[in-house]
Amino acid sequence: MAFAQSTQIGIKDTSTSATVPNNHTAKLMYYLKSICSVINMNTESGLNRLTNYDRYWALSFEEKLVLLRLCIALDPDELEGKCIAKVDPGSISGGNAFYEISAVQNSLAVVQSIVINGQRRRVTKFMAYTHNWIQRNYHQALRDLLEEVRDIQRMRERQQSSSCTIL
Repeated sequence: MAFAQSTQIGIKDTSTSATVPNNHTAKLMYYLKSICSVINMNTESGLNRLTNYDRYWALSFEEKLVLLRLCIALDPDELEGKCIAKVDPGSISGGNAFYEISAVQNSLAVVQSIVINGQRRRVTKFMAYTHNWIQRNYHQALRDLLEEVRDIQRMRERQQSSSCTIL
């Protein structure tokens, strides 16, 4: 674990701008893409479809369930202080920013690896985010997608219970 108590030691901003569609699924896909870049999961097979937020509309119901499970497993409360950190709203533009792992500031500990679903993952970057960014791209998007999934499940159950069988 690295630990520093000074301000801005060798910070290299590796952020790029992103335009995320105003859709809860797209926002969760963007959150997942952000976290995957931080914990070196970009090479995982099958994640490309779940992180291509411009094509959020192409996800099947089953893929949305996988997206939900992954985002719940990658809860920001669990990652806080390990590879992500909340910052003041005025300190970064756009709501989040990525820094090379050598970027630490103000008594912040950064771990070299974390365990996600029983697998050790190397931390390759550090992400700073604002309260509004995490609310918009994780908490609210997660609630909205969960509600969508519940609605679809209820509709499927009604369709199954209202069908009749002729013998």
